[in-house]
Amino acid sequence: MTKTIASYKELNTPYESLSLIGAGAGSGKTFHIQKTTTQWIEAEHIQADRILAVTFTNAAASEMRERIRLALMSKGLIEQANLVRNAQISTIHGFGLSLIERFSYEQGLSPAPRQLTEAEQDVLVKLSLSDVSIIETILDDLKQWGYKGNFTGSEYVSAVDQLRGDILGVIHKLRILSLDANEQAANSLIEKAAQFLTHIYK
Repeated sequence: MTKTIASYKELNTPYESLSLIGAGAGSGKTFHIQKTTTQWIEAEHIQADRILAVTFTNAAASEMRERIRLALMSKGLIEQANLVRNAQISTIHGFGLSLIERFSYEQGLSPAPRQLTEAEQDVLVKLSLSDVSIIETILDDLKQWGYKGNFTGSEYVSAVDQLRGDILGVIHKLRILSLDANEQAANSLIEKAAQFLTHIYK
């Protein structure tokens, strides 16, 4: 089943193998998940501890869990309400982390992974840049590309650091680009960025 709607408030989603529903911000997605899972539990389609639901923030996940629990209690389904505490209701990042932790040994990974800091990410990017041979062509004549080095306040920024800063800036913008928001627009922007960089650095 595929639907595109403006509001979830009056939508009833039947229990099916797959329901794909497109909806914008503020249309009531979290409310609808809470209402639908409560209905499915009440109809005995699913058990409360078998729920897998993801949302965007920890606050929203906590609110969703509490809403489901209270809705079940209001219907007299006390046992199912107690089972909600064992349901997997979290952010998408939290769910992904739980999978990594659960299957870490099978994959030869650490059971306690962590996200790199921005400083650590920048170090890895800089190390990667040192392996890109075309950079050497630019480094051989930085003035040609407009990198002359200058003072920023009381701190001197070398031409090499200016180049590195520009490249890291582009990488950062591409890293935070949301492909989910508009994939066509994102791909267009990436293509334009590639053309622009090719034009500047040949």
